[in-house]
Amino acid sequence: MSSLIKPLLLAATLALGLTACNKDTTSTPAAGATDTPAAASAPSAETPMDPQIAAQAQAAAKVIMEQVQTGPAPVEGNDYVVIKDGSPWQPLTNGETGEIAEVFAYWCPHCAEFQPLVDAWKPLLPKTVRFAALPMSGGDNDSMASVFFAAEMTNQLPKVHDRMFNAIHIDRVLKPNASRQDVLAFLASHGVDAKAMAGAMDSFAMKGRLNQAVQFARRSEVAGTPTLIVNGKYRVLGRTQEDMLRIATALVLKDNAAQ
Repeated sequence: MSSLIKPLLLAATLALGLTACNKDTTSTPAAGATDTPAAASAPSAETPMDPQIAAQAQAAAKVIMEQVQTGPAPVEGNDYVVIKDGSPWQPLTNGETGEIAEVFAYWCPHCAEFQPLVDAWKPLLPKTVRFAALPMSGGDNDSMASVFFAAEMTNQLPKVHDRMFNAIHIDRVLKPNASRQDVLAFLASHGVDAKAMAGAMDSFAMKGRLNQAVQFARRSEVAGTPTLIVNGKYRVLGRTQEDMLRIATALVLKDNAAQ
């Protein structure tokens, strides 16, 4: 599905230095087991992706990949930090040679600005490199983080992921700390199977996934969002969002070449 996001200020974001969102700047309500999705209402109007913004993101992604080939190699301490005793978000499967994980939060405006560029850059990665998004989790009762995992578990992530950013930061039909019930009602109005998502959110597997995300962020020393982690070994620094993607790509290719 094409991105639904019209960035807040994508052109400015590509030029300005990166600012990260902090977990403790926003709280999300607990995901109660008694919450059930409200009946689907008429869908709210959505701001479509501006073709010019999409073109800018695609052009920027191509430049990033060119810079990986022609620019300087990433420098430890300046471009990335080596993670002591780190490990990937998920083990590599047969044929996979690397993983780039993005720790994000739906309530984070910088993640919303980052998403169109990520959408344009992902298809340019080698097919053997896995890109994995995962939410910054506050633990068992983090309803916003559980929205992402529930969408993933019910195979509805393409309908949900960009739409959540758009609903919070562009159309503002959801609050950054929207309740689980409000989120599910909104998603149901746009054709998402909210009952399936609610079931996933209440499952034992969800608690495991949320706690796994907590442990990954902790061992990777993630302090804000968005943060990129390469192969569980490198935490990307970078001065701009483009710089982050350049560094991450170069690091995963470097590790591939060393195998």
